[in-house]
Parts: sequence; structure tokens; C-alpha cells
Amino acid sequence: MQLFFLSYFGGSTRSYDAVMSRLGDLECAAISVNGLATHGYSVANASGDLAKRIAEIARDEYVLVGHSMGGKLALSLAGAAPVSLRGVILLAPSPPTPEPMSDADRAFMLENRGSRESALAILGGAAHRKLDENTLETAIEAHLEWGETDWQNWLQIGSREDVSANLASVRVPVLVWTGEFDANMTSEILGREIVEKVPGARLEIVGNAGHLLPQEAPDEVAAKIRAFVEEL
Repeated sequence: MQLFFLSYFGGSTRSYDAVMSRLGDLECAAISVNGLATHGYSVANASGDLAKRIAEIARDEYVLVGHSMGGKLALSLAGAAPVSLRGVILLAPSPPTPEPMSDADRAFMLENRGSRESALAILGGAAHRKLDENTLETAIEAHLEWGETDWQNWLQIGSREDVSANLASVRVPVLVWTGEFDANMTSEILGREIVEKVPGARLEIVGNAGHLLPQEAPDEVAAKIRAFVEEL
């Protein structure tokens, strides 16, 4: 069983380093969510590109782990019912419906990219637990790597899209995990928009955590992933 990890908006393939280091006996690979759908951006096109990348490296059955933006892409990909997909773990996912983002927050995000100060402001608003120095620096570096086109594509297109019609085609176990203090991807929203619409999906809450679950709670996340895989 392989595990493929999709990062959050503003993250990178290193965003799961702490989680994957705790899953050393499992085969893990982080896949970039940047540079997708250059032929015309949409969630469907982006998840289609991800499906092609996964098909190139998947040798067996696999599980998708998607955080935030990566969660919406993972759900869209799962809706295409790939034959080797065995399960999906969603960490504080962006819902399949338009993301609950205020106009003020969207404007702030659009205007704040590409500097250490903007990274610190965005990360500070997303995390509840204090990030250790190495984790914070990795997150800042990831933020600085995002190009303008990818940044705009998600904020102006992907986060606004409704791909919930695809949920009817999801046929694998889905675990949704969200932080107790995540102000945007709340348990109420994710329960309504995902769990109630995907047969067999279940929702769990990570106590004393915010939106950046892989960075804030790597021990809990790794343990939950391991338990999920063992159940499969």
C-alpha cells in the first residue's frame, strides 16, 4: 500500500516531512500541487493532472492524504473512481463546495504573497499550536516558492468551485479530520459538505489544533494515518 500526500495552499512537498518521518515503514510520497492544469485551470483539470502523476509512480493500491487545498483535489480525484485507490484521508480539507472565505480574507491573501512577512501573517492565522522553528522555516520557504499564477488560480478559481456532484462517485472509505480551533474548515461545514454526502465517511476532531494539522500535530496525524491503513 502506497501513500500519496497532497499539500495545502501555500505548502510544498516538504509540508508532510514530520508526518512521513513517523511513517518510515510505509511507502510515502508527497506530490506537488503547483503547476497543475496549465491548459486551463479548474479543480477537475488539476486533479486530472494529479491522477496522471500518480499513475506514473503507483505500483499498487494507494491511499490519498490531502490537506486543505489538497483535500479538495483528493476528493475530486476520488470522484473519478480510480481502480487502485483504496481510501482517502482529508486533513482540514477545503470543502467540495466554495470555500467559506470572506471577501476581506480573500483580498488579504491575494495581496500577501512572496514575502517572509506575508508568510508569517498567514501561517500565524492558520495555526493554533506554536510551530517549532524548523517547521516554521519550512512553511515559510514553501510560501515563498509559490508563483503568482498558481496563487491566483486557487484563490480566484479553485477555492470558489463547486465539485460536490463528484461525491456520488466516491466508493472508498473517507476519513475527515479537522482541528478544534480551525476557524474556517469547521466540523459543522465539513460534516455538512462532505460527511453527509459521502457514504461511510466519518469526521473526527483534533483537540487543541488549528488548520495546519500536519505541522501542528504530526504525532496524532501519523498515528491516525497508520490506523486507517491498518483498517484497510
